[in-house]
Amino acid sequence: MDGNLDGRSARRVTATPVNQTRAVYVLLSGNPSGTRKGVFMRRIVVLIAAFVAILAMAVPANAAEQFKSELLGANEVGGGDPDGHGVARVIMRQDGSVCFDLRVANVAPIAAAHIHEGVAGVNGGVVVNFDVAANGLSGCVEADTAVLDAIRSNPAGYYFNLHNADYPGGALRGQVG
Repeated sequence: MDGNLDGRSARRVTATPVNQTRAVYVLLSGNPSGTRKGVFMRRIVVLIAAFVAILAMAVPANAAEQFKSELLGANEVGGGDPDGHGVARVIMRQDGSVCFDLRVANVAPIAAAHIHEGVAGVNGGVVVNFDVAANGLSGCVEADTAVLDAIRSNPAGYYFNLHNADYPGGALRGQVG
């Protein structure tokens, strides 16, 4: 039979030595409901929290990171297409793949598109070639993972540059970050 000691639940445990019966009340827990449910639920919550923490550590940060930039001719050093504009979106993955989608308007057909190293107002070398001749204005290319890590850590130090026959030095430009 179960009982109540000072408002806390207890269960009677009996031991039967020879010809005697003794009753001893054993306190189950500080849980007023008298069940182990509270203790069990706390253990489940702790286990779930530990699992989530381990899972978060197992998934690499920046497994895939997305960047979006407004492209304008006015951003080109030395001038680009004055009425051209567009948007560049890229997804950089840890494995070195870079998927891109370039949308442009009021500009002659794009012949080349790249990510260059350089802060706003400064030209720099190509670090990722989108190979628009093969891919058009959307697709995926491979890049050096060290370069992608550098872009992720300092996106303002890199820019998108789109070139065409009218503006071979760059028709549209926008910083990655």
